[in-house]
Amino acid sequence: MTADAVRFDQLHRAYRGGAVTALYDALALALEHGTVPRWVLDAARQRIAVSCAWPTGRGRTANPRARALSDYIHFYRWDLVLAIRRHQAQYDENLQGLRQLKIPRSKIAAIMAGHRDFGHTWADAYQHASRELANHFAFGSADTIKKSYLRVQRNTAPGRYLLPSRLAVSALLQVTPD
Repeated sequence: MTADAVRFDQLHRAYRGGAVTALYDALALALEHGTVPRWVLDAARQRIAVSCAWPTGRGRTANPRARALSDYIHFYRWDLVLAIRRHQAQYDENLQGLRQLKIPRSKIAAIMAGHRDFGHTWADAYQHASRELANHFAFGSADTIKKSYLRVQRNTAPGRYLLPSRLAVSALLQVTPD
C-alpha cells in the first residue's frame, strides 16, 4: 500500500467517525496527487446536496434546491413553447407546399387535421403548452407558461442563466437534511 493510499484510508476512517475536515484534507490530497478515491467523490457530492437543501433566504426559491427545481420548470416550459412554435411554422410551410401542388382543399384538410390543434399565434402556443402540461410537474396556465417563457428568454444572456442538469435536480430532490 502506498503512502497516499494509507493516508486516504486514515482520512476515510476519520470522516466516517464524524470529522468533516477529513473530507477537506482528502480533497486537498487528491488535488495534490491527481487521484481521487470513490468515497471522496461520494462524500463531497452528498455534502453539497445537503448544504443545498438548507434555506439561504426568503420565499419559494430560498435555497439552491428549490431554485434548481424552479429554473428547471421554467426551462421545460420554454423548451415546449419553442417546440410548438417550430411545429406551427412547419404547419404553415407544409400548408403552402400542399397548396402549390394544387391538391384539393378536402384532401389538404384531411392531411393537416392533426396539426390544427397547435394554432398559429403565440397565444395559441402558450394555450397548447398549458394543455400539454396539464398532468405534468411543470403544469401551469397559458399566462404562467408565457411568464416562464419570457423569463428564460430574458435570462439567457451568456452567464446569466445556468440550468442544472436533470441528474443534479433529481439528486437535490431526493436529499433531505439530517
